[in-house]
Amino acid sequence: MAPSSASLFPHNKLDWLISRIEDKVHAAPDDPHLRLELARALLSRGLFHGGGERECNRAFAVLRKVLQEDPASAEALALSGLALVGMKRPEGAVRYLDQAVRLDGERADLRLALGALAREQGDLGTAVRELESACRMAPDAWETHLYLGRALLDLARSEGRPRRLVERAQYHLVRALRLGPSPDQQAPLFRDMGITCMYTGRFRDAEKFFIRLREHERFRVEAMRHLGEVAYELGKYNNAIQHFRRYLEARPDDADVLARVAMAWFQLGEYARAREACNQALIREPLHLEARHALGCTLLEEGQANEALRVFRETLKEVPEHLPSYLELVRTRRRGGDARWLAQALAAEVRQHDQLPPGGADGPRALTRQRVAVVLDEMRALGPGMVDHVLATIEHSQDEALRFQLWEAACELALGALGATTAARLRAAGQHYGPGLGAEAIASAAVLPDPVLVDGLSIEEADIKRAAVERHPPAAGVREHRQHLDTETNRARAHQAMLLLAIGSRRSAAGKALL
Repeated sequence: MAPSSASLFPHNKLDWLISRIEDKVHAAPDDPHLRLELARALLSRGLFHGGGERECNRAFAVLRKVLQEDPASAEALALSGLALVGMKRPEGAVRYLDQAVRLDGERADLRLALGALAREQGDLGTAVRELESACRMAPDAWETHLYLGRALLDLARSEGRPRRLVERAQYHLVRALRLGPSPDQQAPLFRDMGITCMYTGRFRDAEKFFIRLREHERFRVEAMRHLGEVAYELGKYNNAIQHFRRYLEARPDDADVLARVAMAWFQLGEYARAREACNQALIREPLHLEARHALGCTLLEEGQANEALRVFRETLKEVPEHLPSYLELVRTRRRGGDARWLAQALAAEVRQHDQLPPGGADGPRALTRQRVAVVLDEMRALGPGMVDHVLATIEHSQDEALRFQLWEAACELALGALGATTAARLRAAGQHYGPGLGAEAIASAAVLPDPVLVDGLSIEEADIKRAAVERHPPAAGVREHRQHLDTETNRARAHQAMLLLAIGSRRSAAGKALL
């Protein structure tokens, strides 16, 4: 097992160290330990200090000489595999690393090499497992934590940035920073830490890391882009534009950043400038989705609805799965009150669903269900009158998940209709109170605001007296009139009790305070 130390590779005064070891190798060419020491130093320069493939190739040449004399050297095999990964030759690395595993699988440098290989091959799950093993074997080596942090960050990106994975990546990157990495790695670590802070919504912390990154000449341009992104998320749109402009001075053809500039101008209400930035992005990349989306939104704000719809339709023709464009298309139709178009769109999506291959979470059916959800959301905004259109589409699909989605939406719309009627009656509770209205309040409590339910509790003595006369036949005498009053008093109490149940079922803070 390789010994755990402060680092797996040498980093201090590397040029001097390599020159010194080379002199020793010339003096003692048959000493394998000197060659391994030289290979580690060359690998360090190749992997961590900007030497790249050239230095990894030099290290591999040295290691081949070691293996000619000792083919069973697990250290030489592990370092050879790592060198080949650094040279972007993962296929060649496999043979060396397999041999090293058979000879001595409990080496931190071997597990580091296996993790780097898996990451190069795109197998991020295996990369994380191997690098976790490397961290357990060499817990105080910053290189293992650096590699694991970056592998976890890649895995988080591939899975939609789940917070748990991002925080794990952040932990290992922090560990690498605290273990004192070489100066050449500090700036990339600031960048990676800033990115993890952005992914977890800690934009102030991200800004601090990117400001530190900006101090490094090699990363200054990249830092300006990230500072622009942070400023945008913090709502500092003018600052975002300034940072993006400085970035674009160095990289004027970056369509992604031009699209972000357009969105910043859009947020500031500068629609002409937003449109100009969109067009600049589209000149460089005609199918840039964010720029097209920003252009469509800008045209809507400028009152050019037909032109905006054309942009969204063209985008969907090129990229049918672009949900933001579909959302704006449907929303624009809803704002125009085009209920008929919404009903037709829903029916078309539902009919198409069962004809598509199942796929997975990102398959065609999943996309269609997302589009159905978009249309249903806009139908809810139009109100209960859309419930018949939703119910009519259920028979067009045999997929139970989709049928349930439609049935649930229809129930929500129906509940909205009941809620609207119930709310109107509760506002005149003195006239309509009773167990029937109480039962309606319980049934529609989810869509009734607390103030409406509280107002419905207000029943005055005069309301009961009036109901004793209006809701009953004329009393034959005082005794019968009192019976009518008792009946209405009991109805009022039942009504109030049921409204309290409705308030309690909502579990809101205001309701709890009242109860």
